[in-house]
Amino acid sequence: MDGEIGQLEQAWIDAETRADHIRELALEAERIAEELKLAAGRAGSEVNVLLTKAEQLHARHLMAERSASEAFDRLWHAKGQG
Repeated sequence: MDGEIGQLEQAWIDAETRADHIRELALEAERIAEELKLAAGRAGSEVNVLLTKAEQLHARHLMAERSASEAFDRLWHAKGQG
């Protein structure tokens, strides 16, 4: 049981790490897109591409957070069984 809990803890930590990394990427993409939008109104299509990428990263972040939450729930459940 301890081995399973250790694996679940590691899976949760890995999922949280991925979610944090993706969140940072999404925030950076949003910041850059906003800067471009303000600095270069003529670069509309490029800004739209960056905004789309930021939205995609945000969606990935939400999925990663959900995955991390599910991993934590599995860990918590396994610890409760032990």
